[in-house]
Amino acid sequence: METAWFEDLPLDWTRTDLRDAVAAIVVGYPMTNQIMLLAKSAGLATGSIDFNGPVKFVVHDVLEKARLADRLEQLVFEVFADPEVEGLHDALRKTLAGHEAKVRAAALLRRPSLDVLGRLPADVAVQGDTGTETLLNAMAAFEDPALFRSRLAASEVRVCQIIVRGEAAGSGFLVGPQHILTNWHVTQTLGDQGSDGVALFDHKRDTKGAVVNPGRPVPFAPEWKVASSGFAADPVELSPEGPAMGLFDYALVHLSEPVGSQGIGPDNSGDPRGSFALSARNTPISADEPLWVLGHPATSDTQLPLLLSFASPSGANLSTNLTRLRYKINTKRGSSGSVVLDRNFDAVALHHFGGTTDNQGVPLQLVIEDLRKQVAGAAVLAEIGV
Repeated sequence: METAWFEDLPLDWTRTDLRDAVAAIVVGYPMTNQIMLLAKSAGLATGSIDFNGPVKFVVHDVLEKARLADRLEQLVFEVFADPEVEGLHDALRKTLAGHEAKVRAAALLRRPSLDVLGRLPADVAVQGDTGTETLLNAMAAFEDPALFRSRLAASEVRVCQIIVRGEAAGSGFLVGPQHILTNWHVTQTLGDQGSDGVALFDHKRDTKGAVVNPGRPVPFAPEWKVASSGFAADPVELSPEGPAMGLFDYALVHLSEPVGSQGIGPDNSGDPRGSFALSARNTPISADEPLWVLGHPATSDTQLPLLLSFASPSGANLSTNLTRLRYKINTKRGSSGSVVLDRNFDAVALHHFGGTTDNQGVPLQLVIEDLRKQVAGAAVLAEIGV
């Protein structure tokens, strides 16, 4: 089945179902102040949206911003939950044929009231369980221990410590057989000297700090930098708005060996190491759901092993400019460049910086789109699955 119009990134304005959805929303919300209220109800930061133009163009902008923020399904749900626009429900429902369950999932994320659920069309209703036990956080749910261990083990071997000129500088993770993703601020001092950068995999220490496995060092390739993006000054990074679009603090690094396609272990005879998919998650990240950060934190005098930190609920929220994902997960020096994972261990963000109340990462969807622009047509895009 073809993906729903609200799943395309960027939105495909040549699609008939998308144009029909816009036409329906314009009919139901003919005033820009109505569209602003709709955007706020969907959880969008309205400060980045221009509400002064013609209604059709405002709707275009709202839909694009909602898609970028992974809240477009949520916005569609809000339309169905609005009793003032019941006349457009049939027209909008036709554009969702076969994809109603995705809107149901958005409704569940919102945790709507019974009154709101009662106003939903039957095919986008949400059913709740009743009983003698209480599900306090539906997004946290339950985990199968065996599946959890399997996913964690697969993730561990794909994360590395970044060593710059012999010093621990941060973390990184495989996104292809021979490419890792890390922060630009971790690698920016390297210049053209790829030999001064090393990705250290499988480094293990026990709880007392003794080295169990020194790890497998993989030098950066001589022409190591494939693409990169800068970052803003600390006050801007930590502001409610966050940095402007285009500042994503990442570096896509070419390694000297295809370590991701090789086996794990000292003689490369184990299972293939693999890599993280860059486009696995296309649904919103809820503040209620758990998130993990997997990387190599370090102190000023101690190089720490690979560590997992997590929060459930994560408190996930986007900055006003939609460029940073904030969360309440412990990080420290050396966590820069760590992979941020959702409950299914899909990569959703590149950890970037620590704040006073929230820590933050860069949504991977923004990195993907920037990569497509920087290395358009290059073979590396196929190598990393973009």
